[in-house]
Amino acid sequence: MNRRTLLLSLTLIALLGAAAAAAAIHLAGRRAAASQAAGDLVECRHLADQIRRLSARPRRASDHERLSSETSTLIEKAAAAAGVTGGRLVSIHPEPAQRVAESVYKEKPTRIVLRGVTVRQTVELMQRLAARENPLSVKSVNLTAATPQDDRDAWHADIVVTYLIYDPPHTEKSRGVLP
Repeated sequence: MNRRTLLLSLTLIALLGAAAAAAAIHLAGRRAAASQAAGDLVECRHLADQIRRLSARPRRASDHERLSSETSTLIEKAAAAAGVTGGRLVSIHPEPAQRVAESVYKEKPTRIVLRGVTVRQTVELMQRLAARENPLSVKSVNLTAATPQDDRDAWHADIVVTYLIYDPPHTEKSRGVLP
């Protein structure tokens, strides 16, 4: 074997070794990615099962619209517990339920008007309403100063709370009537 053949043979062996090392590194990276993908798949399947279970029944939505007196009582009790007393709870106005986009739910808003309350009382009232077994969600809050010159922490609050009602729309298809 002459010197040139030996040099070419050693170069070829070095190149083959480098190619094998690069392939091994690439394979290890692909194995790690495949392992990560398998874990992601397990998590996705778990989440999909959970979504199917939860979508099979309304979780936070009532199957019916609460009576306005029932909602008013919940709000009055939460207001009293938050220290909103002495005529500071001015009014509770139930509003008509409205369909949430094209879903099977309707949103039932109720407007609460408070006068001369503290921010702490307002926040506590909202927390109490949201923390119930059948919670009300706070949709909006509007705070205005009771009087600009007043240095007390007195505010007027206009709060809109809502709850969901499970109410699939009644269409010709859902009744089994075909066009």
